[in-house]
Amino acid sequence: MKTWCRHFYLNISWSLMAILIISGCAGSSAPIQNLRTGVSKTASVSRLAEGRTGFVVSENFKYDEALRKLFERGVSALGSGNYDEAVRSFEAVTKEAPLLCPAYINLAIAHVRNGRDEKAEKPLKKALDLVAGHPLASHEYGLLLRRAGRFDEARFVYEVSLKHFPEYFPLRKNLGVLCDLYLNDLGCATRQYEKFLDAQPEDAQVKLWLAELQGR
Repeated sequence: MKTWCRHFYLNISWSLMAILIISGCAGSSAPIQNLRTGVSKTASVSRLAEGRTGFVVSENFKYDEALRKLFERGVSALGSGNYDEAVRSFEAVTKEAPLLCPAYINLAIAHVRNGRDEKAEKPLKKALDLVAGHPLASHEYGLLLRRAGRFDEARFVYEVSLKHFPEYFPLRKNLGVLCDLYLNDLGCATRQYEKFLDAQPEDAQVKLWLAELQGR
């Protein structure tokens, strides 16, 4: 069966999902309006309509019930801490559906949680090849690069993603921390914290970080 699968980013306060699922496919009733197309060969982006803040990434791929069950097995294993099983499941999914971006992201998350950062980079790169600047793939990849001390590369990943998905504000927070604590670029950090707080002014932690930054 061939269908559009939609991954929703409902609002700027939405907390980052650690596990992506193939749900909301073929028949979701959430109203959307076209925002931009051509993000990649396999995906497009639309803005939610009727006053709702956020966007949706739609991917075009083929799947059947067996593939869905295999994917869900990986999600279950990842959620229960059985990371070896999650890796096996998502590796199998990527072989059956090589254009399914969430499988690569989940595979990378399973590797990271299993303490194998070095194995997570390849699937994250593949996810970003499929959907340029994908916010969740960029989030995971940026953190991976930061842990590896590759700070300039992490900044590049965040900045590219924000060009495609400027409404995904957790990336602004991550970029602000990177610029603040690792790159000593206080101007960058200030800009990102301010943009984040414009959208999420109730975040007391970022307010404190910005105040400390401005006091230096």
